[in-house]
Amino acid sequence: MKVINFLFIVFAIQFNFSQNINFSKGKAAKNKYYSEISFEFVKGKIIIPVTIEGKTYRFLLDTGAPNLITANLKNVIQHKEGANMTIKDANSNKSSMEVINIPSLTLGNIQFNNQTALVYPSDNNLIFDCFQVDGFIGSNLLRNSIIKFQLKEKKVIITNDIKKVNPNKNYKSELIIVGAQSSPYIHIKIKGEKNARESLLFDTGMDGFYDLSLNHYNLFSEQNVLTTHSQGSGSIGMSLFGNAKANNQYRLKIPEIHFKNVIFKNVITETSDDNNSKIGVKLLEYGNIIIDFKHKDFYFEPFEQEVDLDEKLLGFSPTIIDNKVVVGIVWDETLEDKLAFGDEIISVNGLDFTQMEICNLLTNKSPFEDEDNFTVQIKNSEGELKTLNINKQ
Repeated sequence: MKVINFLFIVFAIQFNFSQNINFSKGKAAKNKYYSEISFEFVKGKIIIPVTIEGKTYRFLLDTGAPNLITANLKNVIQHKEGANMTIKDANSNKSSMEVINIPSLTLGNIQFNNQTALVYPSDNNLIFDCFQVDGFIGSNLLRNSIIKFQLKEKKVIITNDIKKVNPNKNYKSELIIVGAQSSPYIHIKIKGEKNARESLLFDTGMDGFYDLSLNHYNLFSEQNVLTTHSQGSGSIGMSLFGNAKANNQYRLKIPEIHFKNVIFKNVITETSDDNNSKIGVKLLEYGNIIIDFKHKDFYFEPFEQEVDLDEKLLGFSPTIIDNKVVVGIVWDETLEDKLAFGDEIISVNGLDFTQMEICNLLTNKSPFEDEDNFTVQIKNSEGELKTLNINKQ
């Protein structure tokens, strides 16, 4: 399950750095620490309170990104100025961003000192505006800690004592720490036409379950590991600096994905332009997760040993371009003469998108989520309106 229905848009916020940046500065103020932190869960985003200079702000907890703050927040807190760096986001879009040092910030009851953070250069961004957040807490702040995610309780635990989270060793696997921002990577086993092993990022900034990179897709295709369900051309991925460029993408159904002793069957995924595949925050619906950065271990403690993720599929994927809901990719061949990349979606089952705030569309439940049959009104590039009856298959 990835970006299959309506606005399950991937805010992939992992970065590629064109220059060396030391994100390994700073640490917790105390040698021993433990804190339980309640979070909001808004459309696949983990939002936690972060205190800076006595004032509490809203931050996304994102293991796929480094620490990052808005320009507005930078202007009101103490910080040490740094250099400007050219940064690439997950869609290879570039922007110049400043690197600063934040003297102190607090998560729960834990104070972290001298934290390196990027500064987003603009005052306007759908992620910050719609989710009303002031920044990200990234993997570089967590690099010496152990963090346990419990979605049912809407709680994370941050500590440096593994005994405090009582992990089940039957579900322990290797954690690989990668790159300047200390990104957490894990291994999974894929069982398709042939079997394969894949290394991929555990990214709590990604809405979906499994996101297969085009690079890995091409490799698996050459080795006849996976069978393509359908293909299309367009763009659905949104990252920090904008949409992905239109490209050929693929939809697949993977018979089995194995996490240690847990099996996920009939996993639907769509490819992305990112260099790396990812497991997203959807995994938390099926078990608690412990990322032990300190000892380089990963625990997925499942609620069930086997999960079937099979589902009916919509024949196209929507996205947002220029603050409009549009057709991102057409997957169903029978819709190719009726829909095209960029066609504006005016309404779905009588719900008029043109009268809705774009943030409401991003943060509220999808109208495609609970139904199988839809009446969709479309405006094409020539301004023509047409109404289509579309069913999930």
